[in-house]
Amino acid sequence: MAVPVDDRSGKPVLTTATLSQQVYAHLRAGILDNTYPPGSALPEEALAAKLNVSRVPVREALRRLSAEGLVTVVPRQGATVTELTSKQILDAYQVREALEVLAMRLAVPKLTAADIEQLDTLQQAMQSAADAGDANAFFTANAAFHGFLVDKAGNGDLKSIYESLIDRM
Repeated sequence: MAVPVDDRSGKPVLTTATLSQQVYAHLRAGILDNTYPPGSALPEEALAAKLNVSRVPVREALRRLSAEGLVTVVPRQGATVTELTSKQILDAYQVREALEVLAMRLAVPKLTAADIEQLDTLQQAMQSAADAGDANAFFTANAAFHGFLVDKAGNGDLKSIYESLIDRM
């Protein structure tokens, strides 16, 4: 991964992230935005060549993504973007439900009038999207609604686990 260059000045944009962290961020973003859809092969050599890095940072990034459940690594076969089975999706939804109940319990006593207005706005956005049959807008508003409550819960471990679970789903 060559050093990024500022479009306006042409000067290098320096970053403190290691190559492994940069590769990880690139691959993670690509998995989450479906550039690398479930089941896609993630060959180390091809990724290293595409990103202009050695295989070592790619391998480290793939290990990290594997630990998060986003990538499945099979020795001597390579890595692929994880495909969830129906059971895994059901299991994840059950855990998500429990986490969201905890988030509600922790967040509600802390909510301000402005927070309640924000939740109402998000709920109205979900209703409007549902009425219009716009699934993408509905799920975007729904994710924002639940994410808002998780943030307001003020529990870093809850937020970390929740976000990791949502990313896998």
